[in-house]
Amino acid sequence: MHSIHTNRPLKLVAMAATATITAAMIAVGAPAASAADLIVQIPVKQNLFVAQNLGTINSGDKITWKNNDAHNVVSARIPASAATFESPFLSGPAATFALTPTVAGNYRYYCSLHSDVAAANAATQDPGEMVGQFTVGAAAPVVPPTTPPVVPPVTDPVVPPVTDPVVPPATDPVVPPATDPVVPPATD
Repeated sequence: MHSIHTNRPLKLVAMAATATITAAMIAVGAPAASAADLIVQIPVKQNLFVAQNLGTINSGDKITWKNNDAHNVVSARIPASAATFESPFLSGPAATFALTPTVAGNYRYYCSLHSDVAAANAATQDPGEMVGQFTVGAAAPVVPPTTPPVVPPVTDPVVPPVTDPVVPPATDPVVPPATDPVVPPATD
């Protein structure tokens, strides 16, 4: 025996509304998530970046290294089209260095005072080394909003009304009265 679903029309309406809202968001471009501010702490007398691995971040996220000792942040292996980076030596608790990467790929970095490029580029970074990494995920493709084509409204063509042609009334032609021709007298 079949069961009767009395709420089926409501589900269909909800599904249609969801589809319409989703299509509208795609058409006009849903707002992009805002960029994140990520913090890498440099604890006092520990010669570590915390967190050592930031995982995958978004293009445009800002990373700030907050110092509590004397260190720097130097790029090691980075994506080919990314710009290298090197902070000045950071000294004291107020010193910071910020970077906003936009090129997708894995970035490795280190403190040149307490580690080296080889440790930063190791397949598995040693948690006791002053090295770190993050990966910038591929940017989502930007889909421009679509604009439906403008179709002019269909209207009935304007046809002038048919009228009978205007014909002037018939009149009798004007014929001048007949007169006898003047015949000159004959001379013999």
